[in-house]
Amino acid sequence: MMYPVMDALRQGDYDTAFDRLVRTLSISGRPAEQSEAGLWLAEVYSLYSSDGQEGAWGALEAAAEADSAVRDSLLYRSLVAELHALAGQEVTVPDVLFTAQDSRARYHVAQALVYLGDTERAIEVLQASPLELPAFLAWRAEALLASSLEAEGRPEEAAVCYKRAALGSLGLERYWNLLDAAAMYLDSGGPQEAMRALEDAREAVGEESSEDLATRHYLLARVQLVLENPTLALEAIERVEALEAGGTAESAHGTPLVIAQVLSSLGRYEDAKIAF
Repeated sequence: MMYPVMDALRQGDYDTAFDRLVRTLSISGRPAEQSEAGLWLAEVYSLYSSDGQEGAWGALEAAAEADSAVRDSLLYRSLVAELHALAGQEVTVPDVLFTAQDSRARYHVAQALVYLGDTERAIEVLQASPLELPAFLAWRAEALLASSLEAEGRPEEAAVCYKRAALGSLGLERYWNLLDAAAMYLDSGGPQEAMRALEDAREAVGEESSEDLATRHYLLARVQLVLENPTLALEAIERVEALEAGGTAESAHGTPLVIAQVLSSLGRYEDAKIAF
């Protein structure tokens, strides 16, 4: 019953997944299937963060209406904890959830901890034992681990996790994971790896938004600067500057700083002073 849903989610076809899950929920006389569909539907809604809160709560309610015993399941309890944490409410996560054998439950507990600002504990939960997750959650677990490692000041490990997340994701999600990987490689002293990540990102999408284009060129400028290619770095950061000046990309405080660093590398010290 769930294979077509999993296949749709793996391919990023969320409309099909939603449609199948909602239809399964409407089947009378099959409480076990309805309850399972409700939990999956709540998980999919949870991917949308605040925008998915109402739908996730509704799906959990439908799952419990179909089979009240589901309220005692680790997955149901972890989703409830995540939604409360997302809403900024106080949450006491039951100890049993931290080491749950249910990988899906452990992923949602980790997400709850991130919402609560406890990235250190989230890392522990995600790394406690191997997670066996469907593809659409597996790469998100890697990205969640990566962002938690980043928050804890561990960029080298974060870069590896973002890269693994990119391998499991598609399209824009792959692109963004690769940009994050490039940033972490830069912060951990790996400009060559950062350059490869940026090249892979460019190949991951057909057309970039102005904001994404500015982000990639900003990172590219920083990479070229570290690789001692100031002329190429200047070309990249001037592209960013033009996008910001044209109003198609948000102005970032890092742009003039990189411009100043590039100009200094080129020996244009007076221009660099102005930029600084």
